[in-house]
Amino acid sequence: MAVYVDDMEASYGRMVMCHMLADTTDELLAMADKIGVARKWIQKAGMHHEHFDIAKSKRALAIKHGAIEIDRAGLVELLRKRRGQGRSDCWCQTCRPRSVEMRMILCPTCGNKRCPHANDHRNACTGSNEPGQAWSAYA
Repeated sequence: MAVYVDDMEASYGRMVMCHMLADTTDELLAMADKIGVARKWIQKAGMHHEHFDIAKSKRALAIKHGAIEIDRAGLVELLRKRRGQGRSDCWCQTCRPRSVEMRMILCPTCGNKRCPHANDHRNACTGSNEPGQAWSAYA
């Protein structure tokens, strides 16, 4: 298991940004905590391409804490691998293979599309359909 930082150099205001992703959500959040990136800035939470956009200064800190440097090709390979880890026997949006016929996925407990449990079976059911919930695919 590992945390990765890519070599992208995207300008965002006065900052230069790159991506930080990991093999697991727990590893990604642990690294974010170590380098001082707020958890609320996670992108695509619970999905195969969940990541943080981080400044180059945070990238250096992540590498210091053990993150592995990857290039664009490495990023694409990692995302393909993560997407392929889906489980066809699970109902959640994270595990189900994507297809043209795919419909909106609802939480099997509360029936809401914005419930984080609908996005990933590992998330707890909130029983809410309020927008902006952490880990929801419909934030």
